[in-house]
Amino acid sequence: MLVTTIIAGFTLGLFGSLHCVGMCGPLALALPAPFAKRNIQITSSLFYNAGRVVTYSLLGLLFGLIGKSFSLIGFQQLFSIIAGSSMLILTVLYFVFKQSYQPRWFQDFTWKIQSFIATTLQKQSGSFWVGMANGLLPCGMVYAAIAGALVSNSITNATVFMASFGLATVPALLLLMLFGSGIPMHVRLKLRKLTPIVMMAVAALLILRGMNLGIPYISPQFQTAAAETIHCH
Repeated sequence: MLVTTIIAGFTLGLFGSLHCVGMCGPLALALPAPFAKRNIQITSSLFYNAGRVVTYSLLGLLFGLIGKSFSLIGFQQLFSIIAGSSMLILTVLYFVFKQSYQPRWFQDFTWKIQSFIATTLQKQSGSFWVGMANGLLPCGMVYAAIAGALVSNSITNATVFMASFGLATVPALLLLMLFGSGIPMHVRLKLRKLTPIVMMAVAALLILRGMNLGIPYISPQFQTAAAETIHCH
């Protein structure tokens, strides 16, 4: 089961890395100073990506705990359908109708993260912290990964899923940071168009997962709370 979780997280991360090249390109290219020595650029890029993976892993742990609580009270199936439906609706609203809703507290949180990144970018040794902070910025692909972590059947699976997702995004961003200053903007814009497609695919999988159709890996049978109860005689 853990192998399946790693493959799923890594696959989503590979698609997510294309989105990262388009969306996170400016920040990624600003981090390793263009005129710094090559070894400094490499070190800075590695620390930045390590910070992102750490944040994604911690998010997996957090949302794994939340998802596990729903599983324990027998709401995992309904929760998976609600999560998938919500993601599908929000994706259509944002990418088709250009509408988005963010609570005030979330806007304030995002602004603080952006301010922290802007300040830390000026420090030579801040790459790791910039990477950690960047992992908290609004991102459709990260939301899709979090949704997957929420419906995982264990806290370990949720953490491993998010860590695998993060690791899979590293190669593309690392190449961008070290060699990608010449990637044309129109290419990055085309890569961004993959985001709604992947998000809707993940939403559909979440809905199917909650429908209890008995399809291995896609819509497995959920164990009910009653079935898991141990009766003592």
